[in-house]
Amino acid sequence: LLRGLINVMFYDSEGNETERFTLNPSEGNYGVHIPSSQWHTLEVIEPSVIFEVKDGPYTPLSPDDIMSIKR
Repeated sequence: LLRGLINVMFYDSEGNETERFTLNPSEGNYGVHIPSSQWHTLEVIEPSVIFEVKDGPYTPLSPDDIMSIKR
């Protein structure tokens, strides 16, 4: 995270939140490693600028890449 404030949440295969990370560069929390195949999403708390790095070429999302999460 270059600027702003976000939460990054990890989920299990049932859609249950398993971990939550708050990224805030003003506090030295710039990023989180998201393992391959880890279900995740993010919540923007204030306007933010994100720098994302992935292995390999760009691949568009397919319907199988999207999970409905529990609230």
